[in-house]
Amino acid sequence: MSFMDTLKGWFGKAKEQGSELAEKAQPYVEKTKDFASDAGAKVKETSQDLYGTAKEKISDLTDKGEEAVDATQDAASEAVDSAQAAAGDAAEAVQEAAGNTDDDVRDQF
Repeated sequence: MSFMDTLKGWFGKAKEQGSELAEKAQPYVEKTKDFASDAGAKVKETSQDLYGTAKEKISDLTDKGEEAVDATQDAASEAVDSAQAAAGDAAEAVQEAAGNTDDDVRDQF
């Protein structure tokens, strides 16, 4: 037997054994494909649910943020109005006091 015949024998046996292993592995390959397909579907479903939940939360937070901005603007506007009114009252009081002081000074002379 020559070296080439020996190699052919080894490769022939390897080919036969490879074919047998492929046949034996086929059901496991199919199960793996099915599992991967099911897992992919579950991941997609879960991710869509999570996306929807996240979108709702973001929308709620955005609404609350807008409400907070509106409330702050309203409070600031009221504070400005109050400050202007108080400044006006103070100016009138100063003018009145100055007028009274002027009258008092004139009355003394």
